[in-house]
Amino acid sequence: MNDWIDEFMLRTANVPSPREFRLWSAITTVSAALERKCWTSASGGAFYPNLYTVLVGGPGCGKSQSISVTRFLWSHVKDLAIAPDSVTRASLMQDLAKSIRTVTMPDGKVRIFSALAIACREFNTLFPNYDRDFCAAINDLFDNPPEYRQTRIYSGNTSIQAPTLTLLAAVTPDTLGDTLPEPAWGSGFTARLMLIYASEKTEVDFFAERDEDENLMYRPLIPGLQQIFNLRGPFKWTEEAKDAVRKWDAEELAPVPEHSRLRHYLTRRRSHTIKLAMISAAAARCELTVQASDFYRAKKWILDAEVRMPDIFRSMGQKSDAQLIKDLHFNLYQLWASVARDKRRPIPETKVYQFLQERVPSERIEKIIEIAERTGCIRNMGGGWEPRPLGSF
Repeated sequence: MNDWIDEFMLRTANVPSPREFRLWSAITTVSAALERKCWTSASGGAFYPNLYTVLVGGPGCGKSQSISVTRFLWSHVKDLAIAPDSVTRASLMQDLAKSIRTVTMPDGKVRIFSALAIACREFNTLFPNYDRDFCAAINDLFDNPPEYRQTRIYSGNTSIQAPTLTLLAAVTPDTLGDTLPEPAWGSGFTARLMLIYASEKTEVDFFAERDEDENLMYRPLIPGLQQIFNLRGPFKWTEEAKDAVRKWDAEELAPVPEHSRLRHYLTRRRSHTIKLAMISAAAARCELTVQASDFYRAKKWILDAEVRMPDIFRSMGQKSDAQLIKDLHFNLYQLWASVARDKRRPIPETKVYQFLQERVPSERIEKIIEIAERTGCIRNMGGGWEPRPLGSF
């Protein structure tokens, strides 16, 4: 079998969705297929490859298209339980409780568990607001407890045996900011999320020929995903793979994201990467042996995602370009005016970039600077910028 994730990327090349969204949709598709049948034995016990992946981007940037492909593929895997399109917090536990699986392992032992895959095109359908109790329940499910019990005054008790949950959802930065207030970023819930950001819309050839049934191009992916779904048993790690993990540990998992809202996420970076290495092994060779190449691939996936995570927070409640330019000019003029006239020098580019990096996604910085220069707000003095006097442009 060819690498399933690479094949997914090739077959979705004409889907109007950014590469990051398609990649993480593929990764999460495999994650759900592994259910609770496959794991890594670690010092803390069994470690499962389920993920909570959230695609974050503006309206119309292709989040739903990627999720639709994942949902189509999941729906064609025999015995894989999928939540309804309109899953809500009220129905989630009921759906999970009904998704009981009985699986015979290679050693002849029988495993009974409840596994559910969620493909949620609207994050706020499941999370219309921040509910501490519900998020605590989602946290527990992410950690794959041996049993989950829920007590409700009117509906009685719900007991779910060996639950595991995989989530792929989509949300805009503004909605994410409204749903998760500042205190939520200090909770265990956000530490468990893989936040995947993309802002650019993907252009595809409008006249490119496609089958009338668009899903025909994805059907060749189904047999490979079914093979992955049929895997069962513990992952074995080669010594080279173990050494690669230990080396990264010794490096303190560098490079480490520095944004304040990611401080609790940092505690789970290593475990996220271990999950991704298992997913890589299953996708690359349909086997339960994690090689060093799987760990390095997983590490690249997570580091690439982390580079863009701060852009999510910059995009929340984002100001207009005009207001940003006014703020930039005012900030630079304050720096300029704080120095005696005869000692003033052009303000270094680093100051301009530092100001904008805290307020806008990285891909917008050059555009803001270009507009500021064209409107006469700032002048390029060769090696630095000089702000025009307030009210002079």
